[in-house]
Amino acid sequence: MEQEEHKETELKKREVLRMSNEESHKLTLDCIRTALIHLMAVKPYDKITITDIINRSGVSRAAFYRNFSSKEDVLQAAMRELTEQLEKAFTGAMAEKDPVKWMINTLHEVKNNRREMEMLIKANLNVEEIFINMKLQDEVTDPLWKYKNMAHMSALWSMTCMWIKNGFRESPEELGQYMISLFT
Repeated sequence: MEQEEHKETELKKREVLRMSNEESHKLTLDCIRTALIHLMAVKPYDKITITDIINRSGVSRAAFYRNFSSKEDVLQAAMRELTEQLEKAFTGAMAEKDPVKWMINTLHEVKNNRREMEMLIKANLNVEEIFINMKLQDEVTDPLWKYKNMAHMSALWSMTCMWIKNGFRESPEELGQYMISLFT
């Protein structure tokens, strides 16, 4: 049985007064994604229903179906958002051409999204795609470099998962330095 301690919905927590349609739409999407992440903390992903998500989020069934057709769509949206945040961290540091700073910024972003990362891993979802399918792959034209890049990204993802599962014992700076030293 789901824990009853989360009676307050995501929508009510934000004490919404008046907002534009765009702000309202963004809030609805965020509440639905957040509700799914919270539910994944207390219930296996395959046991979560649309009704669970609606009840936890505080949005109507109509609002849910205006934006998503299934819980898988919600999960994909959450993964896309997380991927975009990580890509921003990657590309921001890459502009400086500093691989250590690049890795540290990315690890800080992972840690900032700790709850989402932990829940996606706990749900046994293939979240390795977050690292491997980053748009950075599109910029590479040399096929051999793409394979090398894929191997690096897979290794970085495995290390990141271990770091998450171990409770972020090392700082992003410590782990980033170690990761970069493996590839240089």
